[in-house]
Amino acid sequence: VGTLNFKPGARKRNSHQGSFAISLQPDFTGLGIGRLLMDVFLEWAEDNPRLECVRLQVHAENVAASRLYEDLGFREEGREKKGVKFADGTYDDVLLMAREV
Repeated sequence: VGTLNFKPGARKRNSHQGSFAISLQPDFTGLGIGRLLMDVFLEWAEDNPRLECVRLQVHAENVAASRLYEDLGFREEGREKKGVKFADGTYDDVLLMAREV
């Protein structure tokens, strides 16, 4: 019903951080599954001595996800204006968020 993928920095100079992506099938949103995945991931990240920071990107229109990330200690670090373009020609900004672990 959902996945969370983490990719650490590939080089020594950025191996202290990494980015992740989480996705849920539409029928399973709003059930707490995303928070559960995040809780398990953040526990793992905090126990990993190499990691200092985890990062993510989220569509600005995805308010529920943005709130979840903020509740878990993530803060916006930047914004890519018109970062995604949809099939209908509309755009959305992409928020860049991070949290120290």
